[in-house]
Amino acid sequence: MNTREFVSYYKKLRKEQDETIEYEEAREEIEEIFNLIAEVTAMDEEVKFKNKGTFSLLKRKKRRIG
Repeated sequence: MNTREFVSYYKKLRKEQDETIEYEEAREEIEEIFNLIAEVTAMDEEVKFKNKGTFSLLKRKKRRIG
């Protein structure tokens, strides 16, 4: 599922809850959620959603190209 499909699905779910929302507004809400998750994980914190998943930063070695 790409971003456009995800936003459209979110918009559909909101409509089912009798909450009409425009595509752009739905996209902005989703963007805010992911920005918040990124901000928290950048502070070396994990974001855990019970029975859903965990967001955390992975530390990897630098790649050597050449």
